[in-house]
Amino acid sequence: MQKSVIADYYNNKKIPFGISGDRRDKTFPLVENVKGEKILDVGCATGFIGEKLRKQGNYVIGLDVSKKDIQKAKKVLDQAYVIDLESEEIPNFRTEFDLILITEVIEHLFEPEKVIMKLMTVLKQNGKMLISTPNFLHLYNRYNMLMGKFEYVEETVINKSHIHFFTNSTLEKTLSNLGLKIVKENHVIFPRTLAPLWRNWPSLFASQFVVVCKKA
Repeated sequence: MQKSVIADYYNNKKIPFGISGDRRDKTFPLVENVKGEKILDVGCATGFIGEKLRKQGNYVIGLDVSKKDIQKAKKVLDQAYVIDLESEEIPNFRTEFDLILITEVIEHLFEPEKVIMKLMTVLKQNGKMLISTPNFLHLYNRYNMLMGKFEYVEETVINKSHIHFFTNSTLEKTLSNLGLKIVKENHVIFPRTLAPLWRNWPSLFASQFVVVCKKA
């Protein structure tokens, strides 16, 4: 049932998935020096991140539940597959990956921990995972809830496609429980004013968490 619900939703979704300028500016610096590696791009959509990594000299395989997006991703990545990781096993690639991207994915899953565990089985022992997800308790959301406002709005953290909500502490705890250690952070800070100062309080001012982690 999970497969049909998730697949139907994303294959019929009219608004295409892309990458915001803010998330691009925080994600790309973390991978700009990555070259000559095997990369698995989970939730690759049309390949907007994986394409850049491939041009840098990496071998990139993309996975996504959307058939429409995968057709486009196949044109810019080395390989791309339609898969629902909640209900299907990872294809046998006969290799392990240096880097696994899981950007804006885990909030869309019923059981994100189980999916991450599956992906860890194809991650090299010294490999890295780059994970991003929205911050449910950003200051803006806290204020709205304090004022009694809670409604689903497309293109925000509170939208109908988000099944799981993460905070700074729950993301850290989830990764730690899975045996992953955060080694680098580059969160999207909003409002941007005084961002160098506010980045020290990601639980309040990070609109999206962007972390790199390794097996502990």
